[in-house]
Amino acid sequence: MGRLLLLAWKHARFRWVRTCLLISGLSLAISIPLATSLMTGSIESSLLSRAEQVPFVVGPPGSADELVVNTLYFRPRENGLLDYDVLEKVEQDHLVSAIPIHLRHTSHHFPIVGTSRDYFLKHNHAVQGKLFERIGDCVLGAEVARQLGLSIGDSLLSDSDSYLNPTGALPLRMRIVGILKASHSPDDRAVFVDLKTGWLLDGIGHGHAAALHSSENEETQISAAHGDLTAGGVSYLEVTDENYQSFHFHGNQDEFPITSLLVYPESERSGIIWEGRLAEDQSLLTVRPVDVIRDLLGVLVNIQQLVNTIALILGIIVSVLFAVIVAFSLQLRQAEMQTLDALGASRFLRVQLICYDLFLIVLLTLPISAFLSYGMIAIFRPWIEQILL
Repeated sequence: MGRLLLLAWKHARFRWVRTCLLISGLSLAISIPLATSLMTGSIESSLLSRAEQVPFVVGPPGSADELVVNTLYFRPRENGLLDYDVLEKVEQDHLVSAIPIHLRHTSHHFPIVGTSRDYFLKHNHAVQGKLFERIGDCVLGAEVARQLGLSIGDSLLSDSDSYLNPTGALPLRMRIVGILKASHSPDDRAVFVDLKTGWLLDGIGHGHAAALHSSENEETQISAAHGDLTAGGVSYLEVTDENYQSFHFHGNQDEFPITSLLVYPESERSGIIWEGRLAEDQSLLTVRPVDVIRDLLGVLVNIQQLVNTIALILGIIVSVLFAVIVAFSLQLRQAEMQTLDALGASRFLRVQLICYDLFLIVLLTLPISAFLSYGMIAIFRPWIEQILL
């Protein structure tokens, strides 16, 4: 067996063009449907798992798709805002509990998500360090911390061009108090703050005797609204242990903006009752994320069917090519087979030699197919998720 395999290897090296053609064709024919199947299955499982964690999402009237994508996957879209008092309205019958989401700003292009501490309890997040305790604190997702090289005790500056950042609102330097354990979800790529920090980023809040830092590292005392302090070379606002108590918000907090609400029924029955009652309110949009995501996954099924059709056509072409090349190779090996016959080699041994030759090609094809499949998944999965979301 060893000697026949050695002969097959030497023949494969000698006929390297034929060998490369066969390996390339077989690798593509195997890797394309394999990568598609693994990728679509993984995406479907990931999206449904995320959607199943939240029974209902409440937002302003508009597109249900955009509401779910914005809320669960932290993709900012212009689909309106809610007033904070909607939270009390949703929970008034004590049939459900709700968690507010404020999503209007970014840091290093990672979304800044304003929410409550209950968010981490509902999603069973383990955190290194602690959760935010005061305005200006933030908790990083695992991927954010890894990519930016940040740890607990460091600071993080919000983007000055954050999504819907009001004119004149200053970037905020936030204190990192915790880092979430990796959950392989959108939470890994988000920065979490409390709602008041989100409103401060909106330009609603301000403080007295707060340190403002300029590009010249000078400090200016704050004495007017946050949104007005853009002169004098000031580059960012920072909340410290010394000044955080001076920060406050003018106006009615019930009218402050949030993006949406995550809603969790106390029981299946209470969820049905609550959904029926809220359906009568035309000022709010109530959706089940699982239903929305299943509709979006219909696009994924269409993509998979298209790719499978292409792979089938490619497989047929490769099969024909394989048969032609093998037949041509056998013709070229007639002299070799006659020599083996003259040396007394049996017909069975000659058949074995040809089979080992084909076996070697298949053996070389498998790792290349696996490598190509992995590469296709790494390249095309983000692109497909972008199409869906």
